[in-house]
Amino acid sequence: MRHQGKIAAAAGLALLAAFASACAKTPDGKPSDGEQAAQSGEPVELVFFSTSRDSEESFDQRFGDAIRNKFPNYTIKYIPDKGSTLDDLMLTGQTFDIHWDSIGVLAKPLLNYNFQYDMTELIKKHQIDLSRIEDMPLDAMRKLSNGGLYGLPVTNNNLALFYNKDLFDKFGVSYPKDGMTWDEILELAQKMSRTEGGVGYIGLGMSPLHMMRMNQLSVPYIDPKTGQAAVNTDQWKTLFQSVFDRVAAQPGFKEFIQQKNYFPGNDLREMAKDKVMAMSIFLSGYSVRPKDMGDVNWDMVSLPTMKEAPGVGSQAYPTYFSVTRMSKHKDQAMEVIKFLTSDEYQLDMSRKGMMTILKDESVKKAFGADAPEKGKNYYSVFVNRFAATPVKTKYDSQAESLLYKEIFEYLKGTTDLNSALRKAEEEVNKMLAEEKAKSGG
Repeated sequence: MRHQGKIAAAAGLALLAAFASACAKTPDGKPSDGEQAAQSGEPVELVFFSTSRDSEESFDQRFGDAIRNKFPNYTIKYIPDKGSTLDDLMLTGQTFDIHWDSIGVLAKPLLNYNFQYDMTELIKKHQIDLSRIEDMPLDAMRKLSNGGLYGLPVTNNNLALFYNKDLFDKFGVSYPKDGMTWDEILELAQKMSRTEGGVGYIGLGMSPLHMMRMNQLSVPYIDPKTGQAAVNTDQWKTLFQSVFDRVAAQPGFKEFIQQKNYFPGNDLREMAKDKVMAMSIFLSGYSVRPKDMGDVNWDMVSLPTMKEAPGVGSQAYPTYFSVTRMSKHKDQAMEVIKFLTSDEYQLDMSRKGMMTILKDESVKKAFGADAPEKGKNYYSVFVNRFAATPVKTKYDSQAESLLYKEIFEYLKGTTDLNSALRKAEEEVNKMLAEEKAKSGG
């Protein structure tokens, strides 16, 4: 909070100066220097930033090396959000050409720091065919961008159910299958939840934050029309009663929460930790990270579906790349994003296990072909339809934390659901009032 006014002013001046430079046009209407450079192959430096805390090594493996190979005249610099906050970077006058983040956290840095830039005209100019891209990630960005496009999806993700085949074999229970409902999965979970030889086994764990953030009923945290909390609603109540309650009703589950003060399945690595969790719901992208699964004999199936939304899985969880308002090299940045959405790049990364944002079935079917572990049911990530994505706001992450805090107390048994939702509504509205007062509206 200290120096906030100074930071905002300095950041604002830096952004305005960069924006003015980036938007300069020649008097005769000819292409700007940046456009000519994109066409001529002139060397430029493109700076990338993300709040993901993704390492430089990970960035290079997924994006950086492929970009450098495609554009040898571009110097690619990545600034991860480590050690320096955005406030610190803005005070130094640091600018970024491309900001990338997942949908869960994108809105806050993009809008709070005024990075957003409607790329619609750039997309037309660089002839990017949006009809090739899945509708849901584009629709979600249009909602955030007031009808424009502040970014394009490059990678995608959703929720999947992972399971330990050895535990199912041990207890003589049939493996889960693609297309199962919550009723069917919870029946399996009850069979797998037991204590044998002094060891307690958990039938089903899950990441509750991701289940809320990517919920199958497409309910938001904040009402886009009123700007007020939307957490104390019948739809949220249905979600908690139909899924969270029933997961927590497994034998020994609430005792686990009370003793360890966290929800079993918060992290997929728990399946490998003690090998006592039979199933867990987590981000499907972790299917190609064998170090997280250790030596577990695992496989995966589609997320179970709700009777209120048959055939519908989780919301998409795309990562977007955005040309920033401050960039002096918008055309070059747009060419990079065009490449990242190309058939060439998407097919290569799909084979390595990065979920594509393209509709192309051949690209989808290549998913995981070159992944470290063979023979897994990788294509299960495409079995369900994506749930619609509600309007995202820059306050969502704070609202989510406040809601989860109260729901966690409910699942521990210290309060009832109605009281938890009322308290969450009060806390979210209080937070919204405080945040809006800080920003002058």
